[in-house]
Amino acid sequence: GADGTITAAAYEDHVSRRGFRPGLAALGDLKKNWTLSDFLLMDDQYTFKVKRQEEAFCKGVSLDTQACFNFQSYMQQLGWRQGRCGFLYGNWDEDEMKVKVEFVYEPEQRSDEHGIAVLLADEEEEEQMHKKQVEDDDETMTDVQHINTSGGQSHGTGGSVAATEEINIVEAIAEALALRRVGFVFAHPPREKGFVFSGAEAIRAAYQQLEAADGVNKTPFVTVKVTVDPESNESQFEAYQVSEQCMTMAAEGALGVDGNDLAACAVHPTFTVVVEGKPAPSVNANFFLCNVPVQQHDSQIFKHSTFPKEHRLLPQTRDDLKSRIRGTSGISLTRALADFGLILFLASFPQIFDHSSFIPSLIQAIKHDAPLDEGYRLILFSFAGLDI
Repeated sequence: GADGTITAAAYEDHVSRRGFRPGLAALGDLKKNWTLSDFLLMDDQYTFKVKRQEEAFCKGVSLDTQACFNFQSYMQQLGWRQGRCGFLYGNWDEDEMKVKVEFVYEPEQRSDEHGIAVLLADEEEEEQMHKKQVEDDDETMTDVQHINTSGGQSHGTGGSVAATEEINIVEAIAEALALRRVGFVFAHPPREKGFVFSGAEAIRAAYQQLEAADGVNKTPFVTVKVTVDPESNESQFEAYQVSEQCMTMAAEGALGVDGNDLAACAVHPTFTVVVEGKPAPSVNANFFLCNVPVQQHDSQIFKHSTFPKEHRLLPQTRDDLKSRIRGTSGISLTRALADFGLILFLASFPQIFDHSSFIPSLIQAIKHDAPLDEGYRLILFSFAGLDI
């Protein structure tokens, strides 16, 4: 101080007072001599003028009718009182930028009326990750991946497969069927008019588009949201992408969840965001959204997808498999087994249905509509408690 006293100061405090911007070093620490052009160029890197994107990269998404029915039916069972999410698998045409969805994988998750937390790590690891992220959060910017982890329900598949292993199994099944992850779907309780995406949902969509595109590039990866019209009680499926600018801002770390406004993205203090000509501390998520046309089709791969889904209130059982095989008279065994949920259920018992032999053979039989090997058929019937 001026009187010669020495006062300890944290580096963060020093930067916040003298930094070029909050969280950045002072200009003099970056280089000694600055011109006005240098300064403006530097400053421009941390300034975003929000502009609406007229059209989405994705020109359309077609959803499997049975998958849609299954997803919204479960939400109806829950009374639309909590959220639900899943990953969409299918194919896309990169020339036409259109997506075709063949099945939905619903990972283990916890949810309530406030949000969803996807559990893709073992419980102990998940808890440690969440604890660290909560400690790292700023006062006004909260974590995006863990919108909510308290309360709610989470249920596993029939066997004993860890969450991290299960997603690898799902990816392997999709790859064997020449499919890939093409989107994300989430459902939520009814909201007030005009509240389309929360800030967390917009940022999550940006992260997923970034991953699919390997950076800030065009991608057909799509986010589908499902809700219910409180007046007609009809389910509504809407598809969106976030803008390329939103992807850039998310990649730069400029956006976070606004703790005071669920429908907005908070702006990190390091950055300046201009909305409609004025600097703003947050951005309504609607500015980033681009609508994608939705159609439906009947999957030619999974024609009879009625097996109970994974990670729901009622766990999958061997009796479900028995009922499935018994109750599909008039179609071949292979077609009866052509159900993603059923394949994943069998894969959750790797000691019985080997991932290097049984599961690949089953998938090949489904792909080519061919009979299942007799030896595998015996294993399957024995597991289901059926006479040969």
